[in-house]
Amino acid sequence: MERNDMHVVMCQILDYLYGCLKDGADPANSEWDAVALGIPESYWSDIVIELVEHNYIKGVMVNSASMVMPIKPQITLEGVSYAQGDKLIVQAREWLTENASPTPTQDATPETRTCHRLPADNYDEMCIVRSHGYEREFGYWKCSECGTNCFEGARYCMNCGAKVVGE
Repeated sequence: MERNDMHVVMCQILDYLYGCLKDGADPANSEWDAVALGIPESYWSDIVIELVEHNYIKGVMVNSASMVMPIKPQITLEGVSYAQGDKLIVQAREWLTENASPTPTQDATPETRTCHRLPADNYDEMCIVRSHGYEREFGYWKCSECGTNCFEGARYCMNCGAKVVGE
């Protein structure tokens, strides 16, 4: 196994969210996002979408363009069962224990691409999400490198992986 194997990443996400649930803490997105796990944003999004679609996590919005927006992420009962009973997740956890080392970040790579925020194609396009008794409004920005519309709070372009610098 390797640190970026899908089951290793899923194990890290599920274990983190389960720990937060047990501790009564709100998950910090910066602790389980693509940067924290040292993987491309698009790969992280694909994995999170899998976890949402299989009902292993909830509180994450996925739009029609497969953009992921954590609102109030939480592991589900199905997610706990999967994390504790799936053979590959258990193997991933054992591998992580044996190979404990700091998670690499995209900033550590010598060739980190960067981009700037540009106004989105449709600047009037805003989303209001109602979840767990509160509302959150957010919009989009356009990546200066590839032109993809990304969520307002993203630190990396979900398409090309470029790190947002400046405003």
